[in-house]
Amino acid sequence: MINQLARQIKALDQANLALQDAHRRLLTEREQERKHLAREIHDQVIQDLLSENYHWKKYLNRRR
Repeated sequence: MINQLARQIKALDQANLALQDAHRRLLTEREQERKHLAREIHDQVIQDLLSENYHWKKYLNRRR
């Protein structure tokens, strides 16, 4: 009976370590995805602003 409990405790410890590792990996992946999306959004906003700036300058030059 004691041996069985020891095996169960060991199995639970291993499962707990695996769960902690999976949680760490999930947090890392989530942070990487957040950074990727932030870069993507930032780049798109910059592109949109530059495009609008170009069109406004073109429009203003035609009006002169």
